[in-house]
Amino acid sequence: MAFLKNRHIRSYLFWHLKVSFFCLIFVFQANAEKIIPNSLIAMQTNRAIDYVLLVEKESQQLYVYAYDGQFRELKRYRCSTGENKGSKKQSGDRKTPEGIYFFNNRFTKRDLTPIYGTRAFPTDYPNYMDRFAGKNGSAIWVHGTNKKLKDRDTNGCVAMVNKDIDELDKYIDLHHTPIIIQKKIDYVHPNENEPIRISLIQFLRTLENLMMFGDSKAYFSHYNYISDYIPQWWTRWEKLRNEIKSSYPETCIQFKKMILLKHDKIYVALFDQKILTGTVRRANDIQQIEPMAFSAGKKKFFIVRYQEKWRIVGEEYQTSTVRKDQNYPLIAAATNISNKSRLMASTSTHVKKQSIIKKEKQPIIKKETQPAIKKEPQSTIKEEIQSVITQMIDSWLIAWGSKDNEQYGHYYAKDFRSKEKNRKAWLNYKKRLNKKYEFIKLSRKELKFQFYRKYKDRVKVSFKQSYQSNLYAASGRKTLILKKEDGQWKIYREYWNKL
Repeated sequence: MAFLKNRHIRSYLFWHLKVSFFCLIFVFQANAEKIIPNSLIAMQTNRAIDYVLLVEKESQQLYVYAYDGQFRELKRYRCSTGENKGSKKQSGDRKTPEGIYFFNNRFTKRDLTPIYGTRAFPTDYPNYMDRFAGKNGSAIWVHGTNKKLKDRDTNGCVAMVNKDIDELDKYIDLHHTPIIIQKKIDYVHPNENEPIRISLIQFLRTLENLMMFGDSKAYFSHYNYISDYIPQWWTRWEKLRNEIKSSYPETCIQFKKMILLKHDKIYVALFDQKILTGTVRRANDIQQIEPMAFSAGKKKFFIVRYQEKWRIVGEEYQTSTVRKDQNYPLIAAATNISNKSRLMASTSTHVKKQSIIKKEKQPIIKKETQPAIKKEPQSTIKEEIQSVITQMIDSWLIAWGSKDNEQYGHYYAKDFRSKEKNRKAWLNYKKRLNKKYEFIKLSRKELKFQFYRKYKDRVKVSFKQSYQSNLYAASGRKTLILKKEDGQWKIYREYWNKL
């Protein structure tokens, strides 16, 4: 090491190491710029720039990614998530949910109690997949705070310092901007998601074409389940479609402003359904066709990859984008379909007032801003309960058919009994059958409801059920007695009579 005593050699080595160090930093930064979160697939919204938010619970960071033809990290903020680790499963577990959500409201300081800081943005938790998994709870917000921000210090919300939440406001477009909450963000090169992006868009274009020109069998072959709810929806749409095509043959439906995202094995597609047609007008004896477009609702698909094919496992109407021209008959009809479908996809999840009120019992939203609440007619309440239960039964059948015993068990009450089996014995019995059968196919029709006068929290439901596996097949009358448990409808008793 005597040569290191030479001053010139030492200077040269120091300079060489310095250059190498900065080159490594440059290479690292260049590589970092080439990777994006694995959950970002595509945003074809025709906007000059669009945004998506990501929360990484492990690092307690909230990221803003911009999309202007490619995804890039724009901002990074510190945040605080639920006190307890893991994904939210039930109300009061002090966990932050994990999944893909959208903002459905915004509040400013004058609307809020001090603990929520200067701004708050409620999300649409629980979404379809949360409800399918039997998860409950509500009021999951991204909001400010009136105290020092600490890691994992909320009841399940995502909290930020006030100056950051104020800045975040400009990146949020209600019912459009997604927030993806994950334990840890996985990164990939954008090219890795390109085959998925192309394949998903082709899949959606196929559905788009079938909606306008296909029949129900072809359209619903791309779903992972089938029930009589689907043909009812299709019947209403088919009637409207025929009315449109009889007046305007050159009509099509397009999925516009598509957002494609991923969380775990679930892909979410959000898009506007646009009906494009034209009206024939005459001006100075010259026939002109004026193009016309109107909305049939903003829709959200939950999609999985199953046996090398895309399958829809759930859908929701996010919100109607129709705001005017309601007197036009086609728009009114499309809006009617959108509203009916949204009602059928709705759930009984409601925000509990206790979670968002001041200690002195004053509402979070000032009283003078609240309109008078009219009592719902009894028939409307029953229709809403039927809609919720219909969705619950379909989700239960999906879990059963997919042999997912854990999800299947979420739909049974704690005091369930059938065939002298309690809940635990029943689920063990089903687990043994799942191992025995290679596949299970289920369908239902002729759903009937009976409401009890004496027991307001119980409903009797019956339907014709078809069951098929590789070893056994049968059709019969299924009867379920449902009860309310922790705000959710659960199966209390289950009976089967072979036809």
